Amino acid sequence: NDWRAFGPWTDLYALGCVAYELVSGYPPFSRPSDDRAQDAMSLMVAHLRAPVPPLRAKMPVPEGLGDFVRRLLAKEPAGRYRFAADAMRALETLPAEAPEALRREPQTTIPVGPMAVISTAEPGTLGSAEAASSPLPSDLLLTSARPIDALAATGLANESALLTAIIDPSAMAPAGFDVGRHSPLDVPLIMPTDWRELQPNAAPPPLQGVGRSLFGQREPRSCGRGVERDALWATLRAVVAGQGARAIVLEAPSGYGKRHLSQWIAYRAHEMGAAVLLRTDHERPHGPACGLGPMFARALRVGELSSARRVQRIAAALGLPAHDERVLALSSAIDAESPTLSDVREVLAASDQRFDAYAAALGRVAGDRAAVIRLDNVQYGEDATRFAGYVLAHRSELPALLLLTVRTDALRPGSPEQVALAELLQSPSAACLPLGPLPPGPYAELLQSLLPLRVDLVESIIQRTAGCPLFGLELLQHWIRTEALEDSPEGFRLRSGAERIAPEGLQAVWRARIDEALAGEGQGAQCFELAAVLGLVVDNAEWTAVCAHAGLHADPAVTERMLDARLIRRVDGGRWTFTHAMVREALQQRVRRAGRWAWANRLCADMLLMRGENEPIRLAEHLMAAGDHAAAIGPLVAADDMRHEATDLPRVRRLLSQR
Repeated sequence: NDWRAFGPWTDLYALGCVAYELVSGYPPFSRPSDDRAQDAMSLMVAHLRAPVPPLRAKMPVPEGLGDFVRRLLAKEPAGRYRFAADAMRALETLPAEAPEALRREPQTTIPVGPMAVISTAEPGTLGSAEAASSPLPSDLLLTSARPIDALAATGLANESALLTAIIDPSAMAPAGFDVGRHSPLDVPLIMPTDWRELQPNAAPPPLQGVGRSLFGQREPRSCGRGVERDALWATLRAVVAGQGARAIVLEAPSGYGKRHLSQWIAYRAHEMGAAVLLRTDHERPHGPACGLGPMFARALRVGELSSARRVQRIAAALGLPAHDERVLALSSAIDAESPTLSDVREVLAASDQRFDAYAAALGRVAGDRAAVIRLDNVQYGEDATRFAGYVLAHRSELPALLLLTVRTDALRPGSPEQVALAELLQSPSAACLPLGPLPPGPYAELLQSLLPLRVDLVESIIQRTAGCPLFGLELLQHWIRTEALEDSPEGFRLRSGAERIAPEGLQAVWRARIDEALAGEGQGAQCFELAAVLGLVVDNAEWTAVCAHAGLHADPAVTERMLDARLIRRVDGGRWTFTHAMVREALQQRVRRAGRWAWANRLCADMLLMRGENEPIRLAEHLMAAGDHAAAIGPLVAADDMRHEATDLPRVRRLLSQR
């Protein structure tokens, strides 16, 4: 029940149960027997506490398979394989042939439900169809199993304690899940020299005349960018090989595939079991889910915990005492709303101490793997860029690949963010990968992999969008929604006259989709405009509160329309996010054009004050956007003085300088 302890090891336990049953013919802890029945509660507690019964194979199996299955079924997550890739490599090391001496039992399949088929055939034979279709004898149904004395196995005093163990396993477990404690790699990880060795087989071409309703439901494939992917792969291999931390800055205008490329290398690393993944985004004004603190809160799984519980879990993750100043500093940096202890003010007063606490957490979370840290939209994230620089300069031994994406069309020359990026790129361990337009060949491959299109339409899209793949995909989405595509023997083509009404730019595409989703929705439109002022990631409680303060009601039906249009998507923690920063920007432009920008920011500031949110920088940003610079001075000075807001001193000082 402790969702904070979930991970790949959770699914691998389930895999162990399946493997056990496939090999033995019955699930673990449920071997058929004629003695007294075992109730469901005892069975559940057996999974929690009882030793795994010996695995008795019903067929020849490779030597070592029993140890493999037992490791999958280890009670402690730290005893299991950390990644599915680890389990696969271990399985591949088992001998291909099974020794004849291995113990086996007669093949007997025990039904698990009224429609199950009983087979008592000898190995190598099949049961008759007549026997298979006969009614199941009641004595062969799975109504009895070898009993397991759950209370004796666990040392629990009574059935009430047993029930507590099932409902709340954490009551019997130490406080905090040690995210960094995992069994070491048994089989060395050898990364291929070339990422192309891991490329999946080419997918069959889409069926002719179908696929419009499914367009946008799956992730576009990675096409082209061979030089950039070679550089990313070589850098990842160096990090995994223990050559120290590296940073790569992916820069391009919006829509050129920065985030997709960053995601590609991160997912490949995770699929191989080579790295753990961390990610954060940035926006302006700074939202509650953005930045380094929320990123480490997610990685350490301490979100929404009380101060005391948060400290316990962080201490367990770092392997340090709860009173250690690094634990307290990290706890304070992660959650600005809940003070930890007042004596950590000095610890957080300088970025270096805070960055060192983050780096310690990073090393612990990664364990014996690398860490791939995705820092998106750092044109709004000076703090994240400086953290990357700190890791390269002072914690270069960490096996960390820091991937920073920056929108060149939103990066202001001479801004603190631009200065921080320039300083980062002075490090010999950092490199910049600028992305240009996607070449016509890979662009055509991308489009045709999603929808069978006529060649002339593909060429028209490439020319119209000037090599911007996001623009091309959104343009196709626009034509699908407006029913501008029709089938032909050579693939989909545009209906006559449709090209003349196509949006002329990526922003125009987003505006058209927003206008369509919010058509005729006065209040609903204003609610989503307020959401765009709140942030890229929107907290439902905050959104509801600011709408109520404005006298508006967020209609769930309008929300569903925005979801259906893929303009927003739900995320964890009672939040949702705009699917792209440009969706938010298009809504913000609506607010500005309507002359409601100051009004909307004032509403957001009032909401933060009414809810007692302890986020002075965010409050100050909304007050300044509302034009009330005098009111913003108090929160800014408080942020400069308060120990928890010292986590973003550069941002405080930038805002103060604007006054």
